[in-house]
Amino acid sequence: MSQPDMSLWDYYRRYCKQRDLARSTEQHLEATLRKFEEWMGRAAILGDFSDDLMNQFVIHLRDQEYTPRTCKGRRNDLLALWRSAFEEELIDVFPRRVRRVKLPDLPNTTWTPTQYAALHATARQETIYFPNGVHSGQFWDAFLRGLKDTGLRISDLCSLKQSKTGLRRDQISPEGVVTVTQQKTGKIHTCRMHLETVQAVLALPDVNGRAYPFPYKRESFYTHWHRILKGAGLPTGRREGPQKVRRTGATEVAQEHGVEAASRFLGHSPRSGTGLAVEHYLGPDAYMAPPLPPGVQEPKSSEADRPDLDQAAG
Repeated sequence: MSQPDMSLWDYYRRYCKQRDLARSTEQHLEATLRKFEEWMGRAAILGDFSDDLMNQFVIHLRDQEYTPRTCKGRRNDLLALWRSAFEEELIDVFPRRVRRVKLPDLPNTTWTPTQYAALHATARQETIYFPNGVHSGQFWDAFLRGLKDTGLRISDLCSLKQSKTGLRRDQISPEGVVTVTQQKTGKIHTCRMHLETVQAVLALPDVNGRAYPFPYKRESFYTHWHRILKGAGLPTGRREGPQKVRRTGATEVAQEHGVEAASRFLGHSPRSGTGLAVEHYLGPDAYMAPPLPPGVQEPKSSEADRPDLDQAAG
């Protein structure tokens, strides 16, 4: 039954109940709805969706000098709600001519060994204690070791658990073999930790059974992270997050063992090939550049070809 008068917020709550969304995804959608209604100047309803209105909103975001990535994210959030409402037959209009937002290709940046060593050393020198009693320097040491060794996403690394007798052996073996179900794909992935990393994780206190007991929310995590980057003399920014540790580890694996090994290290499906790793993760030093064509051939000159300067002067 068509319900074009349903408020966008009511439908958003219905949309979330039908799906197992991460809290970060919900927060992104909520921020988009607030921005959309702020631009409209009133509460939005499903019947507001139209190609023309969406295009005006995208242009508004561009004119407000939002980055192309932000514009695309806001656009995609609204399109997801719009398409879902259409599939449920709550509205009769389907998006057909909504402006696309092109993102510029950016190189995959990684840290050099010297930069990563500075990052790790600075993190280990943190001296405060978290409210749960965990020493911050110990936490960051174990966290960076685990992130670099395994190549796991943060959500997967922080999903590892402890038991009363130590690390859960179904997740981390005494030899450092890690088995985890990836939250993004739902696929089981096996990777490895150095034994020094296993010992660093075991040295952290058992807080609520978590192997990596960080007590704060996501926003506070990045506040701490940016302070460490600044202390190490490294740039901060969107592409300078912990994901860069994953890119750095994958690039080093590719340099030593090839791109296919790096793709396995990242937990990518064999069916996806190596293109995903090359496009989104590996630094330019990780794979062979295409060969150069022959250089310009300089013409060979002989004494007979050279002009007689004395004769020319006379």
